[in-house]
Amino acid sequence: MNKEKENKIVEIAEREVRKIVKEWEKNPYLWDTETDIHGELYVRIKKALKKYRVKGQYEAYMSKKAWFDIVYCKPLTYIKGGGKYYPDIVVYDDYTCDNGDRKINEPMLWVCEIKYKTQWGGDQSKENRDYDEYKLRRLLKQHTDSNIHGTKYAYFLNLERTKEKAIAHYNNRVNLKGKHK
Repeated sequence: MNKEKENKIVEIAEREVRKIVKEWEKNPYLWDTETDIHGELYVRIKKALKKYRVKGQYEAYMSKKAWFDIVYCKPLTYIKGGGKYYPDIVVYDDYTCDNGDRKINEPMLWVCEIKYKTQWGGDQSKENRDYDEYKLRRLLKQHTDSNIHGTKYAYFLNLERTKEKAIAHYNNRVNLKGKHK
């Protein structure tokens, strides 16, 4: 994927995140759970990026080529060293269609982890947030030093709703050291 197309896709995904956060801040009771946010954001990003579908074939599993979206919610993703991970939302880079039975990922362009805490539920524990950030850092590192592929960009969307207010932190690009930019 060329840099111009890559930048456009990332810009579209980030725009959809900003739009849902803006709506959520105005009316945070429209989405009750973290899963509701996953679904809503996934559908919005998928719709916004529908013109970027790709055609390919995994010969071990398919008899002919088919169209694939580049946006998926909770896809199985491998972490170097044998771990499995299910990131909340993934926008894929160019498909290789070359994994066969090997435990490798398609190259990822943009990955987003979402945490949503409400006054009546949700897991916002520091350990849980730290673990998600750790997984995102691993995927970023895999992009540059692994043959199982990682991601170029990683984001952490943190939503918290209390009786008094709704707080969103969404412009948090995670870097390799785990710091938010």
